[in-house]
Amino acid sequence: MTPYRRTIEKVTDALAGAPLDYEEEKAFVGSQKKKGISWQEAGVLVLMAEGKNGLSFILNKRSQEVSQPGDLCFPGGHPLPIADRFMANWIIPYVLPMRKSQGYAAARQRRPKTFETISFYLANALRECWEEMRVGPRKIDFLGALPCYRLVGRRKIVYPMVGRLTKPVKFKISYEIEKNVCLPLEDLWDPDNYGLYSLKLTGKYRELAGTDVWNLPCFAVAGKDGSRDILWGATFMILMNLLKTVFGFTPPMDGPVRAKADLYPAAT
Repeated sequence: MTPYRRTIEKVTDALAGAPLDYEEEKAFVGSQKKKGISWQEAGVLVLMAEGKNGLSFILNKRSQEVSQPGDLCFPGGHPLPIADRFMANWIIPYVLPMRKSQGYAAARQRRPKTFETISFYLANALRECWEEMRVGPRKIDFLGALPCYRLVGRRKIVYPMVGRLTKPVKFKISYEIEKNVCLPLEDLWDPDNYGLYSLKLTGKYRELAGTDVWNLPCFAVAGKDGSRDILWGATFMILMNLLKTVFGFTPPMDGPVRAKADLYPAAT
């Protein structure tokens, strides 16, 4: 068995036994709705692939045509209830190869109370991956689900689904994406890649934080051409949660990386 396959099995086994908070988050959204407060929900796909030295994560860099341009993110977005429900109830369990995968079987057998929610946001994330990168669901294997990530300032709850590419693919990115970024797992163990991202806050974000500057943990992703992209925010936290769940890894809080940007109220 190759190191990549051993890592994938480790990820699948760890996610199968990890606690999920989907019922609690659904109850929270319902209670907020009764108070007249609307929360959005979205599925994202934490996408993995086999790289030269083992496992890598595939990220998208947002283009200038969308909000928060230049940010790194996983493919994902808001659900389309009818389309995603149809895919969750019929296409995934009866058509796609992933229905026979270890991750999908574990979700169905071990998580009967949350399996419907997992299936729905898995379908949501797979559709978004096709729309953003033209990667079809037949080329993706489902490994498991991660706990939700709550973005309080934007009133959004993210449901992260973890998957891997089963074969090499050529990405065809949409207008939403500037480029794809490959992040090797081995780079994430280097403390010199971590640091702080300082955001200058305005409008509602300044009111929420109660400060002009918000210092957040971040990770510097090195490009082949010597460039550097900064991973921060929800995507950073979701990835760190995966590393903690599977490998027991906690990022250093005093890394040397320093970056800064402005965060405006219009950003989503």
